[in-house]
Amino acid sequence: MSHESFADELQAVIRASRKIAINFGHQYIHTDHFFLAMLQRNCIAAPFLSTIDKEKWARITKENHPADDKPSPSDSLPLTLDAERVVLHADTFAFSRNEELTNSLDVLLAMLAYDNPIKNELRKAGWLFEHILEQHYGTEYTWPPLPLKEPEPISKFWWKLTSDKSKKEKIERLYRHALTLADYGMYKEMKDRCNIALTVSPGHPDFTRLLAYAAYQQRNYNIALPLLKKLELLPSEKEWCIQVRMDIEGRKENHDWVISQLEQLLEEQPENALTLNNIGYTLTKQQHFAAAVPRLEKAIAIDPDLAYAHNNLGFALYRLGKQEDGIAAIQHSLTLDKGNPYAYKNLGIIYMETGNIIKAKEYFQLALKYKYTELYDNEVLELLQKLGQ
Repeated sequence: MSHESFADELQAVIRASRKIAINFGHQYIHTDHFFLAMLQRNCIAAPFLSTIDKEKWARITKENHPADDKPSPSDSLPLTLDAERVVLHADTFAFSRNEELTNSLDVLLAMLAYDNPIKNELRKAGWLFEHILEQHYGTEYTWPPLPLKEPEPISKFWWKLTSDKSKKEKIERLYRHALTLADYGMYKEMKDRCNIALTVSPGHPDFTRLLAYAAYQQRNYNIALPLLKKLELLPSEKEWCIQVRMDIEGRKENHDWVISQLEQLLEEQPENALTLNNIGYTLTKQQHFAAAVPRLEKAIAIDPDLAYAHNNLGFALYRLGKQEDGIAAIQHSLTLDKGNPYAYKNLGIIYMETGNIIKAKEYFQLALKYKYTELYDNEVLELLQKLGQ
Protein backbone atom coordinates (compact mmCIF):
# COMPACT_ATOMS: atom_id res chain seq x y z
CA MET A 1 0.00 0.00 0.00
CA SER A 2 1.43 3.38 -1.05
CA HIS A 3 1.89 6.37 1.25
CA GLU A 4 -0.97 8.12 -0.53
CA SER A 5 -3.33 5.21 0.04
CA PHE A 6 -2.18 5.02 3.66
CA ALA A 7 -3.21 8.64 4.06
CA ASP A 8 -6.55 8.05 2.37
CA GLU A 9 -7.16 4.97 4.53
CA LEU A 10 -6.75 6.67 7.91
CA GLN A 11 -8.36 9.92 6.82
CA ALA A 12 -11.38 7.95 5.63
CA VAL A 13 -11.68 6.39 9.10
CA ILE A 14 -11.39 9.82 10.74
CA ARG A 15 -14.03 11.29 8.40
CA ALA A 16 -16.33 8.35 9.16
CA SER A 17 -15.74 8.85 12.91
CA ARG A 18 -16.76 12.49 12.60
CA LYS A 19 -19.88 11.57 10.65
CA ILE A 20 -20.86 8.97 13.27
CA ALA A 21 -20.40 11.50 16.08
CA ILE A 22 -22.56 14.06 14.29
CA ASN A 23 -25.28 11.50 13.51
CA PHE A 24 -25.35 10.48 17.18
CA GLY A 25 -25.59 14.11 18.31
CA HIS A 26 -22.18 14.14 19.98
CA GLN A 27 -19.98 17.21 20.18
CA TYR A 28 -16.70 15.31 20.46
CA ILE A 29 -15.02 12.42 18.65
CA HIS A 30 -14.38 9.56 21.09
CA THR A 31 -12.30 6.41 20.67
CA ASP A 32 -15.63 4.56 20.43
CA HIS A 33 -16.33 6.50 17.23
CA PHE A 34 -12.92 5.51 15.85
CA PHE A 35 -13.65 1.87 16.59
CA LEU A 36 -17.14 1.92 15.07
CA ALA A 37 -15.77 3.61 11.94
CA MET A 38 -13.15 0.85 11.60
CA LEU A 39 -15.88 -1.78 11.93
CA GLN A 40 -17.81 -0.15 9.09
CA ARG A 41 -14.91 0.25 6.66
CA ASN A 42 -12.50 -1.96 4.74
CA CYS A 43 -9.48 -0.48 6.49
CA ILE A 44 -6.11 -1.99 7.41
CA ALA A 45 -7.43 -2.90 10.87
CA ALA A 46 -10.49 -4.70 9.43
CA PRO A 47 -9.07 -8.29 9.36
CA PHE A 48 -8.86 -8.25 13.16
CA LEU A 49 -12.43 -6.95 13.56
CA SER A 50 -14.44 -9.29 11.35
CA THR A 51 -16.24 -11.05 14.23
CA ILE A 52 -17.20 -7.88 16.12
CA ASP A 53 -20.92 -7.03 15.97
CA LYS A 54 -21.21 -3.59 14.33
CA GLU A 55 -24.78 -3.01 15.46
CA LYS A 56 -23.95 -3.95 19.02
CA TRP A 57 -21.04 -1.50 19.11
CA ALA A 58 -23.23 1.24 17.66
CA ARG A 59 -25.68 0.68 20.55
CA ILE A 60 -22.81 0.71 23.06
CA THR A 61 -21.49 3.97 21.64
CA LYS A 62 -24.90 5.60 21.92
CA GLU A 63 -25.33 4.37 25.50
CA ASN A 64 -21.83 5.43 26.59
CA HIS A 65 -22.17 8.90 25.09
CA PRO A 66 -25.72 10.27 25.29
CA ALA A 67 -26.65 12.86 22.67
CA ASP A 68 -25.81 16.43 23.61
CA ASP A 69 -28.61 18.91 24.18
CA LYS A 70 -27.04 21.34 21.72
CA PRO A 71 -25.65 19.46 18.70
CA SER A 72 -22.62 21.03 17.02
CA PRO A 73 -23.65 23.28 14.11
CA SER A 74 -20.60 22.20 12.08
CA ASP A 75 -18.64 19.03 11.39
CA SER A 76 -15.49 20.45 12.98
CA LEU A 77 -15.52 18.30 16.11
CA PRO A 78 -12.62 18.15 18.59
CA LEU A 79 -11.19 14.89 19.89
CA THR A 80 -11.63 13.88 23.52
CA LEU A 81 -8.49 13.73 25.65
CA ASP A 82 -8.49 9.93 25.35
CA ALA A 83 -8.80 10.11 21.57
CA GLU A 84 -5.99 12.67 21.37
CA ARG A 85 -3.78 10.44 23.49
CA VAL A 86 -4.54 7.42 21.29
CA VAL A 87 -3.65 9.29 18.09
CA LEU A 88 -0.42 10.60 19.65
CA HIS A 89 0.56 7.07 20.72
CA ALA A 90 -0.23 5.71 17.24
CA ASP A 91 1.82 8.50 15.63
CA THR A 92 4.71 7.69 17.96
CA PHE A 93 4.64 4.06 16.83
CA ALA A 94 4.54 5.04 13.15
CA PHE A 95 7.49 7.39 13.73
CA SER A 96 9.44 4.57 15.44
CA ARG A 97 9.04 2.55 12.21
CA ASN A 98 10.27 5.51 10.15
CA GLU A 99 6.82 5.87 8.61
CA GLU A 100 5.64 9.37 7.80
CA LEU A 101 1.98 8.40 8.02
CA THR A 102 -0.07 6.54 10.60
CA ASN A 103 -2.60 3.88 9.62
CA SER A 104 -5.80 2.57 11.21
CA LEU A 105 -4.08 -0.50 12.66
CA ASP A 106 -1.66 1.77 14.54
CA VAL A 107 -4.69 3.55 16.01
CA LEU A 108 -6.33 0.22 16.90
CA LEU A 109 -3.16 -0.93 18.66
CA ALA A 110 -3.03 2.36 20.56
CA MET A 111 -6.61 1.76 21.71
CA LEU A 112 -5.63 -1.73 22.90
CA ALA A 113 -2.58 -0.48 24.81
CA TYR A 114 -4.61 0.59 27.86
CA ASP A 115 -7.64 -0.61 29.82
CA ASN A 116 -10.94 0.28 28.12
CA PRO A 117 -14.09 -1.45 26.74
CA ILE A 118 -12.60 -1.77 23.22
CA LYS A 119 -9.72 -3.83 24.61
CA ASN A 120 -12.24 -6.07 26.38
CA GLU A 121 -14.29 -6.48 23.20
CA LEU A 122 -11.25 -7.61 21.20
CA ARG A 123 -10.23 -9.98 23.99
CA LYS A 124 -13.64 -11.65 23.78
CA ALA A 125 -12.99 -12.14 20.07
CA GLY A 126 -9.69 -13.82 20.93
CA TRP A 127 -7.38 -10.92 20.07
CA LEU A 128 -4.90 -9.41 22.49
CA PHE A 129 -2.70 -6.41 21.80
CA GLU A 130 0.44 -8.58 21.58
CA HIS A 131 -1.15 -11.01 19.11
CA ILE A 132 -2.18 -8.27 16.68
CA LEU A 133 1.14 -6.43 16.93
CA GLU A 134 3.15 -9.58 16.19
CA GLN A 135 0.84 -10.95 13.49
CA HIS A 136 0.86 -7.72 11.48
CA TYR A 137 4.31 -6.29 12.18
CA GLY A 138 6.24 -9.39 13.24
CA THR A 139 8.85 -9.21 15.97
CA GLU A 140 10.90 -6.48 14.32
CA TYR A 141 9.15 -3.59 16.08
CA THR A 142 8.44 -2.96 19.73
CA TRP A 143 5.59 -0.82 20.99
CA PRO A 144 6.83 2.55 22.29
CA PRO A 145 5.99 3.91 25.75
CA LEU A 146 3.19 6.43 25.99
CA PRO A 147 4.52 9.96 25.47
CA LEU A 148 3.15 11.85 28.46
CA LYS A 149 3.66 15.45 29.40
CA GLU A 150 4.47 15.70 33.09
CA PRO A 151 2.13 17.91 35.12
CA GLU A 152 3.50 20.99 36.81
CA PRO A 153 5.44 19.95 39.94
CA ILE A 154 3.88 20.64 43.32
CA SER A 155 5.99 22.19 46.09
CA LYS A 156 4.76 21.78 49.65
CA PHE A 157 6.33 25.13 50.55
CA TRP A 158 4.70 27.10 47.72
CA TRP A 159 1.42 25.25 48.21
CA LYS A 160 0.65 27.39 51.24
CA LEU A 161 0.86 30.51 49.06
CA THR A 162 -1.28 29.08 46.24
CA SER A 163 -4.88 30.22 45.79
CA ASP A 164 -7.69 27.72 46.37
CA LYS A 165 -8.67 27.87 42.71
CA SER A 166 -5.12 27.15 41.57
CA LYS A 167 -4.81 24.33 44.10
CA LYS A 168 -7.95 22.71 42.75
CA GLU A 169 -6.71 22.98 39.15
CA LYS A 170 -3.30 21.52 40.01
CA ILE A 171 -4.84 18.60 41.89
CA GLU A 172 -7.23 17.89 39.02
CA ARG A 173 -4.37 17.87 36.49
CA LEU A 174 -2.29 15.60 38.69
CA TYR A 175 -5.24 13.24 39.17
CA ARG A 176 -5.88 12.99 35.40
CA HIS A 177 -2.19 12.24 34.92
CA ALA A 178 -2.16 9.58 37.64
CA LEU A 179 -5.35 8.02 36.26
CA THR A 180 -3.77 7.76 32.81
CA LEU A 181 -0.75 6.01 34.32
CA ALA A 182 -3.10 3.57 36.06
CA ASP A 183 -4.91 2.85 32.77
CA TYR A 184 -1.57 1.87 31.22
CA GLY A 185 -0.51 -0.26 34.18
CA MET A 186 2.31 2.13 35.07
CA TYR A 187 1.72 1.68 38.78
CA LYS A 188 5.12 2.72 40.10
CA GLU A 189 4.93 6.08 38.34
CA MET A 190 1.28 6.43 39.33
CA LYS A 191 2.04 5.83 43.02
CA ASP A 192 4.75 8.50 42.90
CA ARG A 193 2.22 11.07 41.62
CA CYS A 194 -0.38 10.02 44.20
CA ASN A 195 2.07 10.35 47.07
CA ILE A 196 2.99 13.85 45.89
CA ALA A 197 -0.68 14.84 45.90
CA LEU A 198 -1.27 13.31 49.32
CA THR A 199 1.56 15.36 50.86
CA VAL A 200 -0.40 18.54 50.15
CA SER A 201 -3.91 17.04 50.33
CA PRO A 202 -3.79 14.26 52.96
CA GLY A 203 -6.50 11.62 52.69
CA HIS A 204 -7.73 12.82 49.28
CA PRO A 205 -10.12 9.99 48.26
CA ASP A 206 -9.26 10.00 44.54
CA PHE A 207 -5.55 9.45 45.14
CA THR A 208 -6.18 7.01 47.99
CA ARG A 209 -8.41 5.00 45.65
CA LEU A 210 -5.68 4.90 43.02
CA LEU A 211 -3.12 3.71 45.58
CA ALA A 212 -5.53 0.97 46.69
CA TYR A 213 -6.16 -0.01 43.06
CA ALA A 214 -2.43 -0.20 42.29
CA ALA A 215 -1.76 -2.35 45.36
CA TYR A 216 -4.68 -4.62 44.38
CA GLN A 217 -3.43 -5.02 40.81
CA GLN A 218 0.08 -5.78 42.04
CA ARG A 219 -1.36 -8.31 44.55
CA ASN A 220 -0.05 -6.34 47.52
CA TYR A 221 -3.21 -7.15 49.45
CA ASN A 222 -1.79 -6.24 52.86
CA ILE A 223 -1.40 -2.69 51.54
CA ALA A 224 -4.66 -2.61 49.58
CA LEU A 225 -7.04 -3.85 52.29
CA PRO A 226 -6.40 -1.11 54.91
CA LEU A 227 -6.82 1.55 52.21
CA LEU A 228 -10.05 -0.05 51.00
CA LYS A 229 -11.48 -0.30 54.52
CA LYS A 230 -10.68 3.38 55.06
CA LEU A 231 -12.29 4.41 51.77
CA GLU A 232 -15.31 2.23 52.42
CA LEU A 233 -16.43 4.69 55.11
CA LEU A 234 -17.19 7.19 52.33
CA PRO A 235 -20.64 6.52 50.77
CA SER A 236 -19.37 7.41 47.29
CA GLU A 237 -16.59 4.82 47.52
CA LYS A 238 -18.35 1.99 49.37
CA GLU A 239 -19.66 -0.03 46.41
CA TRP A 240 -16.33 -0.04 44.55
CA CYS A 241 -14.38 -0.89 47.71
CA ILE A 242 -16.61 -3.86 48.53
CA GLN A 243 -16.31 -5.22 44.97
CA VAL A 244 -12.51 -5.09 45.14
CA ARG A 245 -12.45 -6.48 48.69
CA MET A 246 -14.60 -9.42 47.62
CA ASP A 247 -12.08 -10.36 44.94
CA ILE A 248 -9.17 -10.04 47.37
CA GLU A 249 -10.91 -12.02 50.11
CA GLY A 250 -11.88 -14.67 47.58
CA ARG A 251 -8.24 -15.06 46.53
CA LYS A 252 -7.36 -15.37 50.21
CA GLU A 253 -10.03 -18.09 50.47
CA ASN A 254 -12.25 -16.14 52.88
CA HIS A 255 -15.24 -17.46 50.95
CA ASP A 256 -17.82 -17.20 53.74
CA TRP A 257 -17.31 -13.43 53.96
CA VAL A 258 -17.54 -13.13 50.17
CA ILE A 259 -20.79 -15.13 50.08
CA SER A 260 -22.30 -12.95 52.83
CA GLN A 261 -21.52 -9.79 50.85
CA LEU A 262 -22.85 -11.25 47.61
CA GLU A 263 -26.09 -12.37 49.26
CA GLN A 264 -26.61 -8.81 50.52
CA LEU A 265 -26.13 -7.51 46.98
CA LEU A 266 -28.57 -10.11 45.67
CA GLU A 267 -31.23 -8.98 48.13
CA GLU A 268 -30.97 -5.50 46.62
CA GLN A 269 -30.93 -6.79 43.00
CA PRO A 270 -32.41 -10.32 42.82
CA GLU A 271 -32.10 -10.48 39.03
CA ASN A 272 -28.44 -9.42 38.80
CA ALA A 273 -26.82 -12.10 36.64
CA LEU A 274 -23.25 -11.14 37.54
CA THR A 275 -23.95 -11.40 41.28
CA LEU A 276 -25.59 -14.80 40.79
CA ASN A 277 -22.58 -15.93 38.79
CA ASN A 278 -20.20 -14.72 41.49
CA ILE A 279 -22.16 -16.60 44.15
CA GLY A 280 -22.06 -19.74 42.00
CA TYR A 281 -18.34 -19.37 41.39
CA THR A 282 -17.61 -18.86 45.10
CA LEU A 283 -19.67 -21.94 45.95
CA THR A 284 -17.54 -23.97 43.52
CA LYS A 285 -14.42 -22.72 45.31
CA GLN A 286 -15.98 -24.12 48.51
CA GLN A 287 -16.60 -27.44 46.71
CA HIS A 288 -20.39 -26.87 46.99
CA PHE A 289 -21.00 -27.82 43.37
CA ALA A 290 -24.62 -28.90 43.69
CA ALA A 291 -25.52 -25.63 45.40
CA ALA A 292 -23.69 -23.65 42.71
CA VAL A 293 -25.61 -25.10 39.76
CA PRO A 294 -29.03 -23.43 40.32
CA ARG A 295 -27.38 -20.03 40.92
CA LEU A 296 -25.38 -20.34 37.71
CA GLU A 297 -28.37 -21.61 35.72
CA LYS A 298 -30.41 -18.63 36.90
CA ALA A 299 -27.60 -16.25 35.91
CA ILE A 300 -27.60 -17.76 32.41
CA ALA A 301 -31.40 -17.55 32.17
CA ILE A 302 -31.16 -13.82 32.92
CA ASP A 303 -28.12 -13.20 30.69
CA PRO A 304 -27.47 -16.00 28.17
CA ASP A 305 -24.34 -14.20 26.92
CA LEU A 306 -22.60 -14.20 30.31
CA ALA A 307 -19.62 -16.37 29.37
CA TYR A 308 -18.29 -16.65 32.93
CA ALA A 309 -21.51 -18.29 34.11
CA HIS A 310 -21.36 -20.95 31.37
CA ASN A 311 -17.74 -21.67 32.25
CA ASN A 312 -18.43 -21.95 35.98
CA LEU A 313 -21.51 -24.08 35.37
CA GLY A 314 -19.49 -26.40 33.15
CA PHE A 315 -16.84 -26.99 35.80
CA ALA A 316 -19.49 -27.57 38.48
CA LEU A 317 -21.24 -30.12 36.26
CA TYR A 318 -17.94 -31.90 35.65
CA ARG A 319 -17.31 -32.13 39.39
CA LEU A 320 -20.81 -33.60 39.76
CA GLY A 321 -19.89 -36.40 37.35
CA LYS A 322 -21.43 -34.92 34.20
CA GLN A 323 -18.25 -34.73 32.13
CA GLU A 324 -19.76 -34.32 28.64
CA ASP A 325 -22.23 -31.66 29.78
CA GLY A 326 -19.46 -29.87 31.65
CA ILE A 327 -17.11 -29.75 28.67
CA ALA A 328 -19.94 -28.61 26.39
CA ALA A 329 -20.83 -25.73 28.72
CA ILE A 330 -17.21 -24.56 28.97
CA GLN A 331 -16.75 -24.83 25.19
CA HIS A 332 -19.92 -22.76 24.76
CA SER A 333 -18.49 -20.13 27.10
CA LEU A 334 -15.50 -19.84 24.74
CA THR A 335 -17.80 -19.07 21.81
CA LEU A 336 -18.91 -16.04 23.86
CA ASP A 337 -15.47 -15.09 25.15
CA LYS A 338 -12.48 -16.64 23.37
CA GLY A 339 -10.07 -14.75 25.61
CA ASN A 340 -11.15 -16.12 29.01
CA PRO A 341 -8.06 -17.91 30.41
CA TYR A 342 -10.06 -19.46 33.25
CA ALA A 343 -12.10 -21.50 30.76
CA TYR A 344 -8.94 -22.86 29.15
CA LYS A 345 -7.57 -23.73 32.61
CA ASN A 346 -10.77 -25.58 33.52
CA LEU A 347 -10.65 -27.61 30.30
CA GLY A 348 -6.99 -28.36 30.98
CA ILE A 349 -7.85 -29.68 34.43
CA ILE A 350 -10.66 -31.85 33.08
CA TYR A 351 -8.45 -33.42 30.41
CA MET A 352 -5.55 -33.82 32.85
CA GLU A 353 -7.76 -35.63 35.35
CA THR A 354 -9.31 -37.85 32.65
CA GLY A 355 -5.93 -38.88 31.23
CA ASN A 356 -5.71 -36.85 28.03
CA ILE A 357 -2.38 -35.20 28.80
CA ILE A 358 -1.80 -33.83 25.28
CA LYS A 359 -5.12 -31.94 25.30
CA ALA A 360 -4.53 -30.81 28.87
CA LYS A 361 -1.21 -29.23 27.92
CA GLU A 362 -2.79 -27.54 24.88
CA TYR A 363 -5.45 -25.91 27.02
CA PHE A 364 -3.01 -24.90 29.74
CA GLN A 365 -0.86 -23.22 27.08
CA LEU A 366 -3.92 -21.34 25.83
CA ALA A 367 -4.63 -20.22 29.38
CA LEU A 368 -1.10 -18.79 29.54
CA LYS A 369 -1.50 -17.19 26.11
CA TYR A 370 -4.51 -15.30 27.42
CA LYS A 371 -2.59 -14.14 30.52
CA TYR A 372 -3.87 -16.44 33.24
CA THR A 373 -0.74 -15.89 35.33
CA GLU A 374 -0.87 -12.10 35.03
CA LEU A 375 -4.57 -12.00 35.91
CA TYR A 376 -4.75 -14.66 38.61
CA ASP A 377 -1.86 -16.73 39.97
CA ASN A 378 0.76 -19.38 39.11
CA GLU A 379 -1.62 -22.37 39.16
CA VAL A 380 -1.40 -23.08 35.42
CA LEU A 381 2.40 -22.88 35.45
CA GLU A 382 2.46 -25.32 38.38
CA LEU A 383 0.07 -27.71 36.59
CA LEU A 384 2.25 -27.68 33.46
CA GLN A 385 5.30 -28.33 35.59
CA LYS A 386 3.46 -31.26 37.15
CA LEU A 387 2.85 -32.62 33.65
CA GLY A 388 6.53 -32.33 32.83
CA GLN A 389 6.52 -29.17 30.72
